[in-house]
Amino acid sequence: MLVVSALMACGCTSPVACTAEARTSLVVHVIDELGKRVCGANVTARDGSFSAVLQDAGSPDCTHYGISERKGTYTIDVRLGTRHASVDGVKVTADECHVHTRTLRVVLPG
Repeated sequence: MLVVSALMACGCTSPVACTAEARTSLVVHVIDELGKRVCGANVTARDGSFSAVLQDAGSPDCTHYGISERKGTYTIDVRLGTRHASVDGVKVTADECHVHTRTLRVVLPG
């Protein structure tokens, strides 16, 4: 009876069944002005005082992944030598179980 009362109080119709997996918050594809993938870039995500380096983990397509199960509004900084690009306001949302992975492409000027 207590479970039914709790479900009715929250407006839920059934309990939520979450999976145990940890989802990645951000996936970043670094490209040049022609749309070709750029490998070897340093990609950093910042949200307030929080900062994390996104890893490409040896990915053959140079995709950078990072930050596990953390929602927020990020600034993405990409650097390669003297080349730099920045994207502000990248919002990662979440539901009651997991973040909604945000995938984006960042153009690194030549």
